[in-house]
Amino acid sequence: MLRHKAWMSNVAYYVGVFALVLAACLNPMWLLVALPIYLLGSFTLSVGYHRLFCHGSFKTNRFWHGFWAISGVLFMYSSPLQWAITHATHHRYSDTQRDPHEGPLKAASLLRKGYRDVPLMTIKGRRLLRDPIHYFVDRYYAGIWLAFVAAMLMLSWEFFIYAYLPAIGAAHLVASMHQFISHIGNSPKNLWFMEYIMPSAGEWLHKTHHEHPGRISFRTKPWHIDLGAMVIAAIKSK
Repeated sequence: MLRHKAWMSNVAYYVGVFALVLAACLNPMWLLVALPIYLLGSFTLSVGYHRLFCHGSFKTNRFWHGFWAISGVLFMYSSPLQWAITHATHHRYSDTQRDPHEGPLKAASLLRKGYRDVPLMTIKGRRLLRDPIHYFVDRYYAGIWLAFVAAMLMLSWEFFIYAYLPAIGAAHLVASMHQFISHIGNSPKNLWFMEYIMPSAGEWLHKTHHEHPGRISFRTKPWHIDLGAMVIAAIKSK
C-alpha cells in the first residue's frame, strides 16, 4: 500500500455518528457503556498511534506495541503506518496547502474526516514496516476489523449497535472537531478547557505538541489535563 486511503475513518465517522444519535434517542443508558470504550479510543490514538508510533516519544514492550496497533484498527483509525505518516506530513507542512488536513478538506472536517492521500513509503514508513507487527496490521487491517465485527455480532448485536458504534462515532467526531478547531487562524492552539468537555487524552494541548513533538507530556500549566501522559508513565520502559 503506497498511499493513505481514508475510507475506514470516513465510514467510521458517518456510521458511528449516526449510531451515536440513534443510541442517544432509543437507548441512552447504553451510552454509559460506550463512554469507557470511547476513552480507550482516545488513549489508543494519543498514546499509541500518536506519541508511540508516529513520534517515538517513549519506549515500551512488545505487548503494548501489539495492543495499540490492534486497538487502533478496531477503532477504525486505519493502520498505524497510515495514520503515523499522515500525521508526520501534517507536522512537516502544518497550515499550508500541502498539509493533509488543509485546503478545502479543513473546512469540511466537521462533516467528514479531512485526510488527503499522502505517500507512505517515506523513511518513517519503511522503518515501521520493518516491524512485523506493523507489516501484518497494515497488510490485513481491514480483515482484522471485519473478523472482530463478526465475532461481536455473534455475541451481542445490541452491544455492537448501541455501545461499540456510538463509541466509534464519538471518537471520530471529537477527532474531526480537534482537527478543525485546534488550527483555526492557521496556527495550532492550546485549547486546554476542551479536555474537560471532550476528553482526548491530552490532544487538545496542540500548540505545545507542535512546539515539542517528541514530548511525552503536553502539560505546561497546573490546570492542564493530559491523561495520555499518565498512561505512558505506567507502561513505558524504565
